[in-house]
Amino acid sequence: MNTPIINLVLLKRFVTNEPSVFDDTVYSVRYHLQQAGFEVLVSCNVIAPDALNIIWGVGTWGSPTLEQMRQLAKPEYSIIFNMEQLGSDSALVTDEYLQFLSEYRVFDYNQHNIDALQARFPTPSARNSRYCRPPPSPATLPSTGRKPINAPTWRSGARTTTVA
Repeated sequence: MNTPIINLVLLKRFVTNEPSVFDDTVYSVRYHLQQAGFEVLVSCNVIAPDALNIIWGVGTWGSPTLEQMRQLAKPEYSIIFNMEQLGSDSALVTDEYLQFLSEYRVFDYNQHNIDALQARFPTPSARNSRYCRPPPSPATLPSTGRKPINAPTWRSGARTTTVA
């Protein structure tokens, strides 16, 4: 049996070397899927028809319209990774966006978002949406026995203590 390819899709208006707000999550998900034995691609603005697509940035400024997303990303091959606070006053959280989410399987960073989505739209897709628990914090991970090193972070250039 072939392992399916998983395509992690970053929707970005401008493709640059600057990290987006979604990059940390995408690379964390990639790492864990690879550890589970999946073949994983990370792409920008490319929805692969022959892969399971997990998509970040739907509904954000510069991304395809929700109607275009419905045509490009078929629900049976797509998971939307929502990172909006669905109970907020954000201009990105519209009735149209919530309806769109109800048509897809959704991964979310917050169980309250999943509960709200499932309560408002008791659709099969919404019922299959999942909260993605964060991995254990470094304080709860077993020691590797390695010594900490100072390494710059890509965000600020500040030096932080990291175990390599």
